[in-house]
Amino acid sequence: MSVVAVLAVAAVVCIIVVLGVMLPAQGNQRASQAGYRFGRTFGALFIPSLIAYLTSGRKKVRKPNQFALIFCLVGIVVISGSAISSVNLNTLETPEQHIGRLMREAAGLQPVRNSIFPGERRTDDIFRNEFRSLVQTNRHYSETVSKMDISEIKNINTADSFVDPAVAAGGLRQLHALFDVDSAQEAKVNEILGNLRRALESSAGSASERESLMKGFDKGIAEQLSQRTSLVSAEKAWMDAVDEEYAYANQHAKDFREQNGHLVIPDASIRDAFNSRMDAQEARRNEFVKAQKEFQQFQAQSLGKMGVKPQDVGADQR
Repeated sequence: MSVVAVLAVAAVVCIIVVLGVMLPAQGNQRASQAGYRFGRTFGALFIPSLIAYLTSGRKKVRKPNQFALIFCLVGIVVISGSAISSVNLNTLETPEQHIGRLMREAAGLQPVRNSIFPGERRTDDIFRNEFRSLVQTNRHYSETVSKMDISEIKNINTADSFVDPAVAAGGLRQLHALFDVDSAQEAKVNEILGNLRRALESSAGSASERESLMKGFDKGIAEQLSQRTSLVSAEKAWMDAVDEEYAYANQHAKDFREQNGHLVIPDASIRDAFNSRMDAQEARRNEFVKAQKEFQQFQAQSLGKMGVKPQDVGADQR
C-alpha cells in the first residue's frame, strides 16, 4: 500500500471516529446515546472495511491500494449519510419541539444534545441557561409559598372580622404577603424572558434560527407567562376589593355589629353601600379562582406538549 493510500485510510478512520462521537445521537438517556454513537462509529468502520476486503483485500486479490480507495470512498459515503441523518435530528424538529428539548435538557430530564453548528450551539446554550434560571426561580418560589403561613386568611369576610379589625388584621397581612411573593415571582420571570430576548438579538446565530426559536418559545413559554400575568392581575384585583370593603367597614365601625354570627348594619344606606362592595369582592374572587384554574390547566397542557410536567420545572400548582 502506498504512503498516500495509508494516509488516506488513516484520515478517513479519524473522520469516522470523530464524527461518530461528536454528531447528535438518538435517545433521551445518556446510556442509549452512548450506545447509539458506538454502533454508528463501529458500523461506519466495519461496512467499508468489509466491502473493501471482499473486493480487493482477500488473499487471492491482494490489491492494497484499491482496498484503500474503496475503503475511503465507502467510508465517506457511510459517515456522510450518518451525518445527514444526525443533523436532521435538529433540522426536522419543529420550533416547539426544539424549545421543548432545550427545556427538558435544562431541567435535567435528558442529556444535552449539542448541535454540530457553532452558531446554533451558542443559541441553544443561551436558551438552556435561561431555562435553568427559570426552573431555579420556579422551585424557589414554590418552596417559599409552601412555607408561608396562610392560616388566618380564612377569617377574611367573616362577620366578626368586619366588627373587630383585629380579627381581620392577620388574614389581610397574610393575603398581602402572598401577593407580594406572587408579584416578585412575576417580575423575576419577566426579567428572565427579557434577558433571553436580548441575548437572542445579539447572538451569532442566523436570523432564521432566531426567528424559528422565538416562534417556538412564544408558543411554548411566552403564552404561559402571559397567562400567569393575567392570574396575578386577577389576584391583585381581588386583594384590592378586599381592602376596599374592610376600609369601608373601618370607616363605619360604629354602624356594624355582630348578632348570632351574622353581620348587622341597621342603616340601610350604609348597608347597601357595603353590600355593593361585598358583591364586587366576591366577583373579583370568583374571577381569581377561575383564572387560577385556567392557568393551571393551560400550563399543564403547554408543558405536556414539550414532554415536561409542571413539577419537573418547579411550577407551582397550588
